[in-house]
Parts: sequence; structure tokens; C-alpha cells
Amino acid sequence: MDDSTRIDLFRILPTELIEKLLAMLPYRDLASCMLVCCRMALLIKNSSLLQYHLELAKSGMKDGSLSRLSVLERREMLQAHVNAWTCFRWSSWVHLCSIPHDTYIMDISQGGILTMMSRSEGKITFVQLPSTLRGISMRQWDLSFPFIPRLCALDPSEDILVVTQPGVSQFHFLSLQTGQPHPLAAVFSVFVLLHL
Repeated sequence: MDDSTRIDLFRILPTELIEKLLAMLPYRDLASCMLVCCRMALLIKNSSLLQYHLELAKSGMKDGSLSRLSVLERREMLQAHVNAWTCFRWSSWVHLCSIPHDTYIMDISQGGILTMMSRSEGKITFVQLPSTLRGISMRQWDLSFPFIPRLCALDPSEDILVVTQPGVSQFHFLSLQTGQPHPLAAVFSVFVLLHL
């Protein structure tokens, strides 16, 4: 293609459309596009949407697909998050709870839920750790069982708690919020036979 037949996409396509097309690129390709020409570099530098994608990738995060926030609001939240971790400043101090003396397993799972299992009672205490940046308030709840749980695993995004019973290889599939059988589980509990 010679110079007389070259098409300048910057003159044909609206800037907003070019931005949306570039926003679909993986962040490394988007960063490479800044090296194509001065015009492309300027477009990416001046685009709040494209800068947000680059800043998000730089911080090792991914965008939530269901966000109702504007790009500007998401950039501000991302910057506040990055600043909080970079400077490690606490926005507030909160007394979470008293840790029971017989706690034998304590863990912080995804979603910022502190889990404490009691050695003497059939009880697990959960504390949703607060986050000003994410708009999450602190909450504490207990779930009781007719046995002393040995181990547990949870996924707050699916409201699921899996609890193992000591002495037998039995797994219980429960709602993390209520402790009742999980409504989407095909069966409430499963026995696993181990062959050694």
C-alpha cells in the first residue's frame, strides 16, 4: 500500500470508538500501542478509561464486570486502594472481637472473613473484616454444630461452607450465612471412603 492509499483511522473513526476498541486489548498490547505514534500515545494518555485499564493491570487487579460506578469513580477507588497499601495507613481502628481461649484454628479467607474454630464447643465464629475502601461493614456471626468441626473451607461469593466432621470422612455442605444445608447442593453431606 503506497502513501496515496493509506487510511488514517484517526480521521475516520470517532475518538470514543477508538477508545472502546483499545479498551478491549490486553493491557500489554494497550501499553505497546502507546509506542505506535504520538497521536496514539496522546489518545491513551488522555483517556480516563484506558488509563484505568493500565492502572488496574499495574496493581495486579481485574475490573468487576458488574460495577455501576463510573470510570472516574473506579479510578479514584483504585488509587485509594493503591495508596492505602503503598503507605499502609489505617483509615480507622476497630475492635473486632475477643478471641475465645479455646480457639484452635484461625484463618482469614477470601472476602476478608476471619474464621475461628472452637476446640471445646461445636461452634465456628466468623467475622467479616470491615473495609472502608470496599464499603464493607464489620459483622460477626456464629454457627453451631452437633459435633466439633475438624476443618472448614468457605467461599463467600457462593455462600458456601464445607465442614468436616472428626473421626469420619464426612463433608457437610452448608450456607455460610445460615448454617443450613446449601440450597444448591445436591446432597447435604457426603461420606468419603479412603483406601490406603
